Parts: sequence; structure tokens; C-alpha cells
Amino acid sequence: MIGILLALQVNNWNEANKDQIELRNILQSIVEDIEENQNFLEQAREMCVQDNKRIEAFLNHDDYTGFNRDSLEKGLETWVVDVPWRWTGYNSLKESGITEYGKYAEVVVWLSYYYDNSITWHEEGEKGMQETVRKSDEFWRFRQDSYEFNYVNGLRTLQNDENAIVILNRLLKSPIARNILKIHYRNQEVTISEYDKLEKTHNELLEALEDALKENG
Repeated sequence: MIGILLALQVNNWNEANKDQIELRNILQSIVEDIEENQNFLEQAREMCVQDNKRIEAFLNHDDYTGFNRDSLEKGLETWVVDVPWRWTGYNSLKESGITEYGKYAEVVVWLSYYYDNSITWHEEGEKGMQETVRKSDEFWRFRQDSYEFNYVNGLRTLQNDENAIVILNRLLKSPIARNILKIHYRNQEVTISEYDKLEKTHNELLEALEDALKENG
């Protein structure tokens, strides 16, 4: 009986040790994922900053008579940065079947909040901005009926450049066109602020992961 109990204890210890080794490897891959997420975030943030500078300069012109047709069209564009957040390591953790995290329990709790709350919230925010951009595109493409876009190469437009510029100047003085850009500007300001908060989270989380892996190595 004692022999059986000892064998079970040894087996349980071996399984727990095996789980800890696997968990450590997964956490190391998550470190790489978060570092990659930080790189994506920095690029996305810079793109938002530069786009808001473009919108600010564009809207603050007194008139647009010095612009050509292409620059006016580009000035009206809105778009969303779709950040390819890395989930690979965290998905491996969830699929590993490990339920006892031992010495890594605290950092796993933090990771769960990061992915299931912070990153998920940002992905939902990106979807919301995509919907806003889609609605503004619908206005430019379908609801305004005075300007024919010229941004597809090889397709003829019946409006010459001179008439098109006159129409675009008129559209740019309308509240709808300007509000589309202002709403996009405001949304990107919010996004930049949230990116700044997430950058701080990345730094703190990476430090916690590195400490846990170093301490338990």
C-alpha cells in the first residue's frame, strides 16, 4: 500500500514538473508575442499621429483652390489601422490543459486579463472604427451625388479636373464632409491615448514575465 502511494506521489510530481516545464516554454513564447504586439502598437500609433496631422492641416486651410484633384480626394480619405495582435502563445496556454500554474500563477492571471480584456477591448474598438469608416465611405460613394471619383486608374470619369475641383471645394465647405474628418480625428485621438496606456501595460507585463522566468529558471 505504501509503495503504491509513493508511486502515485512520484507520478503526480513528475506530471506537475512536466506541466511547469511546458508552462515555462509557453510563457517564453508569450514574451515574444507581447514584444511583437508592442512593435505593431508603435507602428499603428505613429500612423494615427501622422494621419491626424494630415487631417488637421487639411481642415485648417482657408480655401482649397491651390489643391489639385488628387490631393483633394486623398484629403477626404479615412481609414483604420488593423493591428495584427499576436495571440499564439496565449492560445497555446489555454489549449495546453494545464490548470495548476504553481509558481507562475500570478503572472498567468495578469496575462488572462491582458488578452481577455485589454486586447479584446482594442479589437472591438478597431471594429467600431471600421464601421464608422464604412459609413463615411458610403456617403462619399453613394449619398453625395455631385462628384465622380477619379481614383481608379483606367476608368473614365465624365467630370474634367476643373469642374471636379470646383465641386470638391463646395463639398469641403459642407458640414457633413468636414464632420466626417473631425469625427475620424477625434476617434484617432482616443486610439492614440489608449495605445499609450497599453504601451505601459506591455512594459509592466514584460517585466513581470521576465522576473518570473528568471526567478523560476
